[in-house]
Amino acid sequence: NRAFEYLLRKTYQDATRIIVNSDHLIEEFRSRFRIPQQKFTVIYNGIGTEYVKHKKENDSVSAVVISNFHEYKGHSILLECMSEIDTALRIILVGNGKSKENCEKYVLEHNLNDRVIFADECRDVSKVLTECHFAIHPSITEGLSNAIREEMLDGLPVIAFNIGGNPILVKDKVS
Repeated sequence: NRAFEYLLRKTYQDATRIIVNSDHLIEEFRSRFRIPQQKFTVIYNGIGTEYVKHKKENDSVSAVVISNFHEYKGHSILLECMSEIDTALRIILVGNGKSKENCEKYVLEHNLNDRVIFADECRDVSKVLTECHFAIHPSITEGLSNAIREEMLDGLPVIAFNIGGNPILVKDKVS
């Protein structure tokens, strides 16, 4: 919507300071709204430290995706991959949102219901993390992901696309 874009641009241009949660967002805002670099301040999101590294108790390999269901979060990409490989990997998709129903249909249509489990948003993420061996973040755009930070705090390895703030958190063969 052009009117909305105009209002956003005007608001950001008139602001004395703009706070973002990753360096990547500065470039995105600068190119989209033509805002000078000096208006930006980066403040990374805080997370609680109450997470405890858990020993995984189940034998089957499982992964978790903690994310709202929006197209840009990449659930459909992950499900397409799952439909093309023969694996015992079990994936737990945690969250709600606009594209969840389409993902649920895809899982049924491609007989993935024994490998893909849907869970609604949960307040105690650490309980879900105890069931998993690693986390996956198939987002095609991202700021600085709180979910990745929480998973790493819990000791989970993370697989994520090299986009947005992900490279700040996830280092190849390290995390």
